[in-house]
Amino acid sequence: MQTRPLSRPAGNTDWQNRASSISVMVTIFAIPLFSIAPLMSLGLTDSADGTVHLFRTVHLAAALRQGEIYPRWLPDLYWGLGVPLLNYYSPLFYYLAAGASIAGIGVPQGVNAVVIATFLLAAAGAYLMVAGPFGRVAGLLASVAYVYAPYRAFLVFDSGGYPQHLALALLPFIIWAYRLAIVNGKDVGWIIGSLGLAGLALAHNITAILFAPILSGYMLVLLLSRPCRRTVILSLVSVALAGGLSAFSWLPGLTEVQQVQAQNSTGGNYDFHQHFVPLEQVFALPPVRDL
Repeated sequence: MQTRPLSRPAGNTDWQNRASSISVMVTIFAIPLFSIAPLMSLGLTDSADGTVHLFRTVHLAAALRQGEIYPRWLPDLYWGLGVPLLNYYSPLFYYLAAGASIAGIGVPQGVNAVVIATFLLAAAGAYLMVAGPFGRVAGLLASVAYVYAPYRAFLVFDSGGYPQHLALALLPFIIWAYRLAIVNGKDVGWIIGSLGLAGLALAHNITAILFAPILSGYMLVLLLSRPCRRTVILSLVSVALAGGLSAFSWLPGLTEVQQVQAQNSTGGNYDFHQHFVPLEQVFALPPVRDL
């Protein structure tokens, strides 16, 4: 007498998959808790540029309350002399923080809320980028590594580089999106990639410039592994769309660069040549201190 193998009901499998996905989501958003905890206070952390971003948020929020959707000139900054800040500095962080403050939680709390959300965004992005090709465990490990990278702690708690912190959180989403489009054939990846690239340019333009050759090389490798004329065209269209969506921010800075003293941002202490560590110091042992 032959017996039929018992089959697991489809409903149980769906429930298990759903429960597993929920547990992964909870784990991802629990990963940054140790980084988020100091930001739950009423004020800003003691960082170099944190108050600078706070002041910019205050003035942008004031302009928004007066009906100026994208003020090219913030008249009360720089001791009342004013500055065309949004022509030369990416605005996304300030809009998010100003929107949070306008919602009624206060400007310092609005700034902290965006920084907290950025930690969560970084955790989710790193997981998505790695879990697809390497599995959930690798994705969770990548999420931990990306959230607790020393440079991220330096940005938030020492230098106060909140816009760059936001930009770095977008990088894994962009890589994930273009892999989703090119490798998995999901057209939604082109849309997510375009929005992510546009958001990157609006978050921190220097990070966007540094990331451009990395993304170009990554996309080229994927396109060569799966040569397809449609995919190549969609890649170009997606990148062009991202540039068009963010052009209102970066285009004025390019066309009006002669109107400001841009050389001050690359000379003196801002010259990157002065900030390289000598090779012998890289491999040197820690100095002995006479205590």
